[in-house]
Amino acid sequence: MRLLLSAFPLFWLIASNDPHVERRPLGQQPAGRVVRPDQGDRLMFCDAPGLSVNIKIDSASTGAMRFAMGTAEVAAGLSNVGVHREEDEVIYFYGGRGDAILGDDTIAVGPGATMYVPHGVRHGFVNRGQTAMQFVWVDAPGALASRFRAAGQLPGTACPRRP
Repeated sequence: MRLLLSAFPLFWLIASNDPHVERRPLGQQPAGRVVRPDQGDRLMFCDAPGLSVNIKIDSASTGAMRFAMGTAEVAAGLSNVGVHREEDEVIYFYGGRGDAILGDDTIAVGPGATMYVPHGVRHGFVNRGQTAMQFVWVDAPGALASRFRAAGQLPGTACPRRP
């Protein structure tokens, strides 16, 4: 019985009576983080009008070192296409409808569709619907989020004028 008790901490740090609040042994670092729906780093892109992302998990926000995750939207009637040279990506569509571009293929997608994009493969989205295409993205090893941070700006910020 002594061995069984020693395997489980007897003292816990409890920040609230809320059952969803993190509980951990005293003196132990948190093992993860819950990111609420209204949290994350929202960015838009002057070079990709209609694309917006919300970075939820990455090395800068949570310390995740092997992947990054967030949500994104492509506005109605717009498109976005690109290539990630070093990141593999998984995309889960949860709102709107349109076409996914994957290499030389174009596939109709809607809520519940999942797309795997190996590094180096051209991919993107064409929103043919009346509402935003919404999706969750996860990339490994996680460098996509840092490129989003470097290229993006806060919503409502005016894009610089080009000569």
